[in-house]
Amino acid sequence: MTDARIVSKTPDGSGLTHGLLDQLYDKRQKGMPIDAIPVVGLLKVAGSGEQDTAKGGKRHVKLEFLRLEPVNDPSDAEQVAWQITRADDQRHAPTGQTELALSNSPAEKRRSILEQVREWGLEHDLTEEQLDDNWIAYFGGPEYAAAEHYRDGSLVQLLEWSGYLTQEQQTSIPVPEFSDDGEGE
Repeated sequence: MTDARIVSKTPDGSGLTHGLLDQLYDKRQKGMPIDAIPVVGLLKVAGSGEQDTAKGGKRHVKLEFLRLEPVNDPSDAEQVAWQITRADDQRHAPTGQTELALSNSPAEKRRSILEQVREWGLEHDLTEEQLDDNWIAYFGGPEYAAAEHYRDGSLVQLLEWSGYLTQEQQTSIPVPEFSDDGEGE
């Protein structure tokens, strides 16, 4: 098993400014409670190594923050906290640990999600139109979905919807009945 080692030096140009750090220091010195600070960041691989121990070899990858920004807007901070909780829940789900996607490209994530949804649809004998109908229904109607067709949806909504579709206990999703003329009933 390979361990992760995080370099703790603050990256240049991070949002952890002296003003913010001074405020945190002052609060701590006064004994005031300090909540967890939601941040968004980018990690890069800074090195790797291996060490022989009495129990065998031990490997590690050293990771360094390329960018680290505190989230100041309260609604954005709630969203970041939700995403962290959701990712942790998915990683510890009974279906097994999922692998971390190593790509930072939203376009690549999007393509991967669309491919998974198409495969899921084929496995469940759903047409593209039926998937679109379920996309709209899941978000509560066309005014709440990011787009009319799931293929054009926002990455955030695709992530949420695809998670709903592929849950292990979810064997089917409600599919509208269609008449002979192709119209939904």
